[in-house]
Amino acid sequence: MIAVLLVYDQAPLSLISLKKAGIEKPADLMGRKGGAPTVDATYRLFNVFARVNGIDPARVQWANVQPQIREPMLVRGEIDFAAAWVMTAVPSLLGLGVKRDDINVIMLRDYGVDLYANVVFTTPAFARQHPDAVRGFVKATIQSWQNAAADPDAAIAALKKAEALSDPAVEIVRLKWALDFVVTPSRAAIRHRQRRPRAPGQAHRHRHRGISTRPQAAAGGGVRSAASAAGCRASDQGTVIPLPAATRSHAGGHGRQSVRHGQNMPTWSRSARPRTT
Repeated sequence: MIAVLLVYDQAPLSLISLKKAGIEKPADLMGRKGGAPTVDATYRLFNVFARVNGIDPARVQWANVQPQIREPMLVRGEIDFAAAWVMTAVPSLLGLGVKRDDINVIMLRDYGVDLYANVVFTTPAFARQHPDAVRGFVKATIQSWQNAAADPDAAIAALKKAEALSDPAVEIVRLKWALDFVVTPSRAAIRHRQRRPRAPGQAHRHRHRGISTRPQAAAGGGVRSAASAAGCRASDQGTVIPLPAATRSHAGGHGRQSVRHGQNMPTWSRSARPRTT
């Protein structure tokens, strides 16, 4: 498989609890009960999070629940915390009448697990045989995010038309929060540097990846295409679409040391993961 588009510059992975539970740091999770669907990304990465933060995952109980009942179970006290994307769980709790000040949020990125999210994959064979289809899908996806960012109300109106039971007041919060993870401050800084005048045809160089892309390959709105002009780059070996470079490059590509809450801990960083080309 090869990646053709990276949507979220940072993964919105979080552990959500009510303040009365007293869960403010990873160590507070031991002896507690969490709730999440088995397919939830935060749940599936919990053992990594536990290892990075020095807690025993065997001392944390889990209830595998459907997404629709996760937040109601938290409100009823049937679980102590929920594993979820932050812009999914918090608006749901607000919709259930919980005050924002009564909600605690532990972001995995703040405790050593700093990843990206939502990558569009295809196969090398399909990309070689159908480059226009890949290029068109990538462009359409980028355009949809750009349109949603430019006019969130119109995006939510389209959602309401497709999903009659959706609550626009809740969904607009989700969308605007999601955009914070699509365009992070570090990504905005990269876009600012890319706008500076360059000589005609000058390529951007991601030195830590050895990937060259033309200026137009950088998608607006923070949604990144891995290939030139939001599509495929041809090579002697066929179509090559490298996995997009992480926003932060760390020396040597072996992760970094983060200082979090007064202690040094290794970071499970995006650049430390295997690089796919």
